[in-house]
Amino acid sequence: MDSSKTATSVMFACSAAGDLLPVYIVYKADHIWSTWTGNGLPGARYNRSRSGWFDGNIFEYWFMNIILPYFRSVPPGPKVLIGDNLVSHISINVIHKYEENEIRFVLLPLNSTHLTQPLDVSVIRPIEAAWKRTLRQWKKNNRGVIRKDVFLRLLNRALNSVETTNEKNIKSGFEATGIYPQDGNKVLNKLPTTEAQILQQEGHMARS
Repeated sequence: MDSSKTATSVMFACSAAGDLLPVYIVYKADHIWSTWTGNGLPGARYNRSRSGWFDGNIFEYWFMNIILPYFRSVPPGPKVLIGDNLVSHISINVIHKYEENEIRFVLLPLNSTHLTQPLDVSVIRPIEAAWKRTLRQWKKNNRGVIRKDVFLRLLNRALNSVETTNEKNIKSGFEATGIYPQDGNKVLNKLPTTEAQILQQEGHMARS
């Protein structure tokens, strides 16, 4: 809004057990100030980049400080990290940690996340809608870019207004995508079978 060029990225991660892992927030900045991290979400981690987007170093920090501690807290044995569009960020250090901790990284097919990504199916869309409502309300009394010391307060308000991050809803995303319990037909049955359905599906992908 207001033709702003600023960017802040928020990474969510959930498990098939219904756990919401600590949120990872990346600001567009050269440095991080304490006023940008106070009164944040429990366990949240923070970083910054010149673009406000993820790069290899930021992805590695996320993996080492959020994903790896979570996997080490669960019973030993093989684990799977499922993601989309992150392959370019995987570093040698991350690969070594995968191997040491029996972790496999599964990359979802391109243009399929509305069917195959548990968070896209049951978690992210309501959060995005809540964020837009929160942003519109804030803009009624404020102009310009959201200050970074205000961002967390607004994010908390948006997240508190939705119920999509509870255990039951997170589990439903993994079930609907056939990841857990494992059932390939969950996705196959949603694929278009007629020409009209294919055109409709392509239109959805174009809009996404």
